Amino acid sequence: MENNFLSIFGDYMDEPCRSLFGGCDVLKLEADLPGKQLEVTVRSDKFIEASRVHECQQMIAKAAELTLVRLQMKYLPTLLTADCFPSLVEELKTLSGVVNGFFDGAGAVLENGRLQVELKNGGRDLLLQAGVDRLLQKLIHDRFSQRVEVEFTGVTELQKDNYEVPPPITVPENVLNARPAPRPAPQQRPYGGGGGGGGYSRRNSGVKEPTSVTIDFTDLQFRRDGAMLLKGRKITQPPMSLSEVNVMSGTVVVWGDIFSAESKVTRDGSKVILTYSFTDYTSSNTMKIIDDVKNQERYESLKAGTTILVRGDVVDDKYDREISIKPYDLMTVSRIPKTDDAEEKRVELHCHTKMSAMDAVCDAEDVIKTAHRWGHKAVAITDHGVVQAFPDAMKAVDGIRKGGGEFKVLYGVEAYFVNDCATAVRGKDSRPFSDEFVVFDVETTGLSAVTERLTEIGAVLLSGGEVKDRFSIFVNPEKPIPPKITELTSITDEMVADAPKEDEALSLFLEFVGNRPLVAHNASFDMGFLRAAARRQGKTVDNTSIDTLVMARSLYPELKKHKLDMVAEHLQVGDFHHHRACDDAEVLSRIFLKMTEKLEKEKDIHTVDTINAAMSGGDPKQLKTYHQILLVRNQAGLKNLYQLVSMAHVKYYHYRPRIPKSELIKYREGLLVGSACEAGELFQAIVEGKSFGELCDIASFYDYLEIQPLGNNEFMLASGQAADRQQLIDFNKTVIAIGEKLGKPVVATCDAHFLNPEDAAFRRILLAGMKFKDADQQAPLYFRTTDEM
Repeated sequence: MENNFLSIFGDYMDEPCRSLFGGCDVLKLEADLPGKQLEVTVRSDKFIEASRVHECQQMIAKAAELTLVRLQMKYLPTLLTADCFPSLVEELKTLSGVVNGFFDGAGAVLENGRLQVELKNGGRDLLLQAGVDRLLQKLIHDRFSQRVEVEFTGVTELQKDNYEVPPPITVPENVLNARPAPRPAPQQRPYGGGGGGGGYSRRNSGVKEPTSVTIDFTDLQFRRDGAMLLKGRKITQPPMSLSEVNVMSGTVVVWGDIFSAESKVTRDGSKVILTYSFTDYTSSNTMKIIDDVKNQERYESLKAGTTILVRGDVVDDKYDREISIKPYDLMTVSRIPKTDDAEEKRVELHCHTKMSAMDAVCDAEDVIKTAHRWGHKAVAITDHGVVQAFPDAMKAVDGIRKGGGEFKVLYGVEAYFVNDCATAVRGKDSRPFSDEFVVFDVETTGLSAVTERLTEIGAVLLSGGEVKDRFSIFVNPEKPIPPKITELTSITDEMVADAPKEDEALSLFLEFVGNRPLVAHNASFDMGFLRAAARRQGKTVDNTSIDTLVMARSLYPELKKHKLDMVAEHLQVGDFHHHRACDDAEVLSRIFLKMTEKLEKEKDIHTVDTINAAMSGGDPKQLKTYHQILLVRNQAGLKNLYQLVSMAHVKYYHYRPRIPKSELIKYREGLLVGSACEAGELFQAIVEGKSFGELCDIASFYDYLEIQPLGNNEFMLASGQAADRQQLIDFNKTVIAIGEKLGKPVVATCDAHFLNPEDAAFRRILLAGMKFKDADQQAPLYFRTTDEM
């Protein structure tokens, strides 16, 4: 936003002010409508005295009937001169009471990036101790975008010895541009009372003993009844957010839950110092009370978990070196608990506890008590690969039942599932190995078949065990090729600039293929891109596909990895330019011939439709893991779940506890198998662009399918796995369509990792500790009510 200042505010000012602000532009405007406050960042081509700026603020506020107008001035660095110093001092006085008196009669010299302030009344040490030099540097940088060093010279020593050392000033990073508080700050008071925050009382009137009171805020986050006035007078103002409190806030009303309480008696035994740390879940602060020891009992209710409402002054605590609240009105209140008011309650089937190590922050007991209080009949506990939360969950349910309630825990696990029964062949082609096959490879602009595009297609036609024809074409992706992809494939934007676009290139390739089977290494990737391109062009690709990656895992278990270049080296089929489609297809054709020879000689397999029967699926420790939900139905299921979890940790552990599909099939009795989140096998196949028939084949293994709120999957937009929010909706719709096609239930889950939205901060700490770069952009994985869901 950039508008002429007078065009917006000219009607609210008199002629002298209009002439002063005639060359100014509005850079930014922030309004607090409920508080009738306005903050405006103004760029001026000439320096305006602070007193005149203040005069203009008052004039606009009065004319516009606002409680507060604040103009934040911005000047060019060239406008900073020593003549600006008196005006800067006036601004400093609104930020620090220490300034008063010490700068009277002071002069200033600005040379070579250094501002020398010549003092006339001494006090240099006190000014430095209070951080006034840093405050002045910050003020200059904020107004003039220029960094200067501040030095105090002249008369530096005090001539009197009765000055009390003021507390040091701690200035938050954006204090000078902080948003206005919801109410005007009071006039600055001298610092004679110290910064301890306890003994000062603004008024003597108020309760002498704790008294029950009624409150009535517009925003009813507290119960009207049950409030207790402990100190001062009843608070009727609504509280502000602790995140908005800073050293300039003055008098504030805030609320919070106490999470730490300490008491200390003074040396003479007459006073008690009570320190309370509290949070409103936007930020935290500290409140100190200094009172006679005999009055200590009145504060007995202030302990961890108590909710308080406080009115007091924001002070700079000279002992703790941080801002705190000096209370003069103090109440305890009861928060209105969150409720689920839906007539028909939901049941959460995907919830994590602290036992999902370094990933969730819920206590099983808290989850169960919350669900029961909301009127839910049950909740599923599904930690990552483990069952350690089950005893705590059982005890929580026992407590509910002893109290006459009814509730059920669905015991489960979010397993790390590996498909060791993976099929190499998808389709119904039954031709012999001596027939014709098209071995192909594609290069792309990225990994997602949904959002990325083809850049090259390379293929060879095998017939009777020999190469009969070749196909190679660049594809114009109509989007830039990322530098990392160019480095990997050697394909540049210039190489594909004049190439055929997707429609033409795909038509030529499909004409070359005909109805022959398609052979690829990691065929789900290559076939996914072909089918995604075909859908965009109104075409279909129904050819049978053969995956040599699955075949390699089964036929060459001695290899630790089965990438194309490693298999090629193992089989000694020759050198090639890896990650170029034409070269990859050529060498893969030789690999495929060796594989079919091995199948014929060692396993008596001679046709495409019998390949799958010969595949073992590979080592579960080397396969890709997917998330999968396992829920216990009965005692047999509980026993089988324990069996699977034990095997996952003892026999198949590799970075994480893995449950192979072959083992799950053996121990499936008494279990319900769910498709889980976006990291599940089905959802991943949808993202990869697999055909609806393939998706139904995958989904047929599951007892129920799962979708989640869009916010859970919004990270896919940043990673390029989804193009936009509508595509996230389409992913969920596809799951629903599969469920309808197969007659399987589709459930909506939270995938809860914390109980309340504000608890995301605790999980953020865990993720940051594990070096997750997106810890601050985590999904809203909180436990939702029916209406929220």
